[in-house]
Amino acid sequence: MKILKQSIGIDVSKNDFKVCLGVIDERLETKNVYEYVYANDKKGIKQFIKDITTKTEKLTPAFFVMEATGVYHQELAYALAVKQFSVIILLPNKAKSFSRSINIRAKSDVIDAKLLCQMGLERKLSTWQAPETIFATLKILTREREALVLQRSKLKNQLHAYQTAFVKADKTISRIKGHILYLTRQIRDTQTDMMALVKQSHPVADKIKKITKVKGLSFLSVVTILAETDGFNIILNQKQLIGYSGLDVRVDQSGEKVTKGRITKKGNAHLRKALYMPALSACRTNATMKLFYTQLNQRQKAKKQGIIAVQRKLLLLTYSLWKTGQEYLEKCA
Repeated sequence: MKILKQSIGIDVSKNDFKVCLGVIDERLETKNVYEYVYANDKKGIKQFIKDITTKTEKLTPAFFVMEATGVYHQELAYALAVKQFSVIILLPNKAKSFSRSINIRAKSDVIDAKLLCQMGLERKLSTWQAPETIFATLKILTREREALVLQRSKLKNQLHAYQTAFVKADKTISRIKGHILYLTRQIRDTQTDMMALVKQSHPVADKIKKITKVKGLSFLSVVTILAETDGFNIILNQKQLIGYSGLDVRVDQSGEKVTKGRITKKGNAHLRKALYMPALSACRTNATMKLFYTQLNQRQKAKKQGIIAVQRKLLLLTYSLWKTGQEYLEKCA
């Protein structure tokens, strides 16, 4: 019986990963032909690649499907990518939605591996491309900075509370001030590392310099956008970019009734956060964005919708300038 498609579902955990190999034949029947558990280390990954090479048909498309599980899936994903295998990495909510659609109520690592295998056989999924080293490193740095800024904000709020309290603990206040200064230095260091990393790649540095000519877009915001999109290598078009950012609008349509609600937020929260302050700045300093924001607010009451629209505009503008490498020329208002 001729095999039309092969899918290897992989459920990855800290110590091991469960594997399920499934196939679909010319009668469009599916079946699982191999299941096993491997250690999630270099030896286990090497053995898995050796075994799966002998278990799969060489002339039939095979897809390795796994979920993004923090960092535990990364070594396996990169090892498969080096061997030129087709790797698919799914967000956990996609796999969860699929399990609901086929009415699976139980959950275990083995069931999850079988579920991912079935999903790979039945659905057309986008293959994963290993990110370039510069963007992978920038992603670590930008997220580290974001976490440090969040910690510092919490400490500043605590400091304000302690300083305004009737009973004051001077040593506690002193320690919090010291911690805030330490975090400030750490934040500054992460940004210095980003700049040094970008300078190592002249094409990247040149494009970023051109994009930051857009009023409202700073070095940090542009670098974060590039880090979260792998330099837009994972983006195929503008529609996908808006969906990936979660800035697309939820539409509720029934019969003749069509209602547009809030943004879905089913996307990259780091990307949306990186665009919020630039959008506020652009509404004040960027003549084109200011005019767009003003005209939009004349037709609606909620000003927040205008900010979100400007976020989308800035994201698409960054995408366009990055892809074309053109200089930004601001139109007169």
